[in-house]
Amino acid sequence: MGVTDEFLRRFAASPIHVPQLERVLEAYGAASPETLADAFLEWDREAAHPEATRIALELLANGLIEQAPLPEVDLARLRSAILSIPAGAVSVRTLLCEHLAAAPGGAAR
Repeated sequence: MGVTDEFLRRFAASPIHVPQLERVLEAYGAASPETLADAFLEWDREAAHPEATRIALELLANGLIEQAPLPEVDLARLRSAILSIPAGAVSVRTLLCEHLAAAPGGAAR
């Protein structure tokens, strides 16, 4: 199984989510969507909260749908946000949004 297939298998909640996740990889993967897929899989393995990476991907996918032009994302800040969510956190979406918006310019503009 390839990295992209593993990424899609792990993060697509249903078949309808596959195209959204493929768009995220295409939009933010630059020259190598597989490298980005591998990074998300690694962040997911390292994350203390089991839903942090999935919710971060959902936020990215929603940004692609809702915003034009494409929002810029600092992948290092995204990784930091995912890994900062403690195990057992209840409002993962809120914590991720706060973490990503905390730095000057935010992670997505």
